Amino acid sequence: MRTQLSCLGCLRSALTIGLQLVGFLAFPVSAQRALVLRRVPLRAGLATAVYNQPLGLAVSSNGRVAMVSDVAMGKHEGKLLQILSPTADTMISVGRRGNGPGELSGGPDIPFASGDTFNVYVPARLTVVMYSDAGRYLGERRLEGSGSTIPLAMRGDSIDYLELKPSRQLVAAPPPMRGKIGGREGRPLLSGSDTMFRRLQVQRGAGGNFEQLRPFAFTKSLTAVADPIAYRVGIYTADGKALYYLRRDLAPKRRTPAEVSELRKSLQSLLDGDKRNTDLSRKLRTRLDTLEREAIAHFDRSGLGFDAKGRLWVIGEIGEKTFADVFDAGRFLGRQLLPCAHPARRIALQGRWLALDCETPGRVEAPFELQLYAIPDR
Repeated sequence: MRTQLSCLGCLRSALTIGLQLVGFLAFPVSAQRALVLRRVPLRAGLATAVYNQPLGLAVSSNGRVAMVSDVAMGKHEGKLLQILSPTADTMISVGRRGNGPGELSGGPDIPFASGDTFNVYVPARLTVVMYSDAGRYLGERRLEGSGSTIPLAMRGDSIDYLELKPSRQLVAAPPPMRGKIGGREGRPLLSGSDTMFRRLQVQRGAGGNFEQLRPFAFTKSLTAVADPIAYRVGIYTADGKALYYLRRDLAPKRRTPAEVSELRKSLQSLLDGDKRNTDLSRKLRTRLDTLEREAIAHFDRSGLGFDAKGRLWVIGEIGEKTFADVFDAGRFLGRQLLPCAHPARRIALQGRWLALDCETPGRVEAPFELQLYAIPDR
């Protein structure tokens, strides 16, 4: 098992990351000292209080965690944005359901974090609702876009986003854009001449559609975009120029027999209900024959993040656990396994904190559990 680094920059870029790069260099896992994430104990009653599965998480620079979900608990009932302190001694609930200032829709509202501020994107109103991580309402701003505008990240007035398009109208997936919240259309974030990004733009998923949403992370000076199936990550400058690529040489990830069985039932149901659409039926039958051999993603689109020291973390699933891989300027520092099952897109990393919302299927009364980890400074 190796980690590889490919340089697309000049000698100056190589010196910047402290390596002499010629082609590919390999870094054995054992040659690096892994960082160890420290789990922060959370009071059980609050760690499992959010019964409805949230679409996303956000963690502030102070380690407070936000999620959008109903909580049927006394004073928290009817408020949709839940903010938990690092020790979970308190949970603040704000953002009632509605269309007024500071209110949320109760639909697919997604929280983002920028410093100590939570920005909640409300697609029903094309609005970003802002709260401090102490629960104070800070105002809201309207996005200039359409219902297909999907934010990827927010920092201050800056927003990175996608304009999703119907797959049948595409010849390539749209590029991520960067602009100002409330401003006019932004600029493409990555260079169209980059070979890895061009390949991602024309890559199709198992169902034949373009993969428009990719794992994504950024700092003020760096952007990371990944191919999660091949476990390859491109690192780019703020103006979209490629610096280097990261790659783990891992065996392709496949579905478990139980996952194959569940997906087969779903696809067979679609096939049984759409016999007149011969093109779709043909694609479904072909896919049913290849489910066991399909390579799937090592990590989801929330599985990339830069910490306070600029190190890149890759978070994904392996069996019933979560892996956390960390890289520092191209050096692989190691992998840690965390006792968290199937966090999927419910992953948040900012500064010195990593938050996960984990499935606990054996606990019917509390099927999800929040976990919080402190990232060491060294």
